[in-house]
Amino acid sequence: MKTIIFLVTMIVSAPYCMVYEVEKVVKKVKKDSTTFIRKLEVVNFFDDYLQYFNDYVTDTSNTSSLKTIAESYHLPTFQMTPGVPLKLVSSIEDLVKGVRGFLNQFIVEGVSSIKWEKLDIQMLTEKMAYVYTIVGHYKDNGDVFNKVGADYFVFKTDGVWKIATLILYSPEPYNNLKIKNEVYEAVFLNLKNYNDILSNDDIDSDYNPQVISATGKINVPAINISQAGDFVLFESKQQIIADRKSFIFSIKSKGATYINYDTVQIKMLSESTAISSNIASINTKDGVPLFKISVTYLFNRTADGWKIVFRTFHKPETILNLNPEKTS
Repeated sequence: MKTIIFLVTMIVSAPYCMVYEVEKVVKKVKKDSTTFIRKLEVVNFFDDYLQYFNDYVTDTSNTSSLKTIAESYHLPTFQMTPGVPLKLVSSIEDLVKGVRGFLNQFIVEGVSSIKWEKLDIQMLTEKMAYVYTIVGHYKDNGDVFNKVGADYFVFKTDGVWKIATLILYSPEPYNNLKIKNEVYEAVFLNLKNYNDILSNDDIDSDYNPQVISATGKINVPAINISQAGDFVLFESKQQIIADRKSFIFSIKSKGATYINYDTVQIKMLSESTAISSNIASINTKDGVPLFKISVTYLFNRTADGWKIVFRTFHKPETILNLNPEKTS
């Protein structure tokens, strides 16, 4: 606050050119301050979240902690575990049952405490964050029973942070290049569909083959969170088509004719789960960039190939660091 007051004092007495530069600094200070506050909120949210797990591990009669854990999630929510079919959880009761079963399997093995080995928070917007963690499960004697990778997409809704999606996986890097290339192919096929629709004059028709194929790389159901923090559950192909057409109409009205990726990053979490974070340019027919967008996808491998189960748009030219330092 003192810094901002000092800068405002400078603005009052400075020449115009200096005023402009100082105003930019003030805006940056405010922006950085807001980002710091939001990140601190997420840190506190996850500290509390972990404490609820430990409350139950140390006293299994404390079932209220299970309910509090469940209430940390926005419903419906995806919970993704390697080797387990994708599950959309829609009730507090199902979440409580799942958390109890998950923790009880550790308790019978003698686990008495749970700790964050790694907690990395990346703010995508003021209302959206990606949280990469490694969780350690410890026995009474201090020995590590095991470590689990757990990544979260969290967002702020009605003034409260909620978990939109949880992905569990082995903390050991998964580096199957063949499968990773399958994900790249899915990312670019999804982009190709956008460009196919964008280049077609008959996009208003739901019977247009390009429009129908819009559903090809999107899972049903799928979760979408906008840059403004609005949560939408896609429950039908019709919803997906309507969403894609709305986006195409919007950018086409601005003169866009094609989209290209400037940056594509992919993180393999397991043989069936991957995250792709991308920056795209929206261009005119002359190749002039109109603006950029950033989007992050969560992919799940199905019998029909890789499907997007979660999507979020975020700050332009913001991309996830999908390779934070791992803790062994």
